[in-house]
Amino acid sequence: LSIIITSVLFALFHYSALQGSTNIELMIGLFIYSYFIGLFYMRERSLWTPIAMHASFNALTIFIMFYIIK
Repeated sequence: LSIIITSVLFALFHYSALQGSTNIELMIGLFIYSYFIGLFYMRERSLWTPIAMHASFNALTIFIMFYIIK
């Protein structure tokens, strides 16, 4: 239950009304991503795994934004 609540909060924290209808898809994806981060935390019992996953996801997103999508 705690992973679900945290995942909902994580997705809501990234809400942006400026993104319009695509924001719903983004929030669903972020909920699922956050859920898996929570599962990895429960398995490893360490914050380093979720921190590394979040940093990698952000780095990949920035790379795609600047070098793939022009």
